[in-house]
Amino acid sequence: MVHVRVTLGDQTVYEADVVGFDEDKDVAVLHIDAPWEKLRPLPVGRSDDLLVGQKVFAIGNPVYLISFLIYPDSSSIQ
Repeated sequence: MVHVRVTLGDQTVYEADVVGFDEDKDVAVLHIDAPWEKLRPLPVGRSDDLLVGQKVFAIGNPVYLISFLIYPDSSSIQ
């Protein structure tokens, strides 16, 4: 099993196991033993449900760059 380190928003670092991954989609599922109070899920939505001006989050690590969080609004919906 592959192990990685995960840093939460409060800078706490935990070891995690990679449960599964898809390289083509640049996504992985991790198992982390952290107190549940520190883990808050984000609701997942669909882009076709967005309204103009609604706030959105884009989280990722595209093309193996440094992790990022984008917080644009959806004003460019056509």
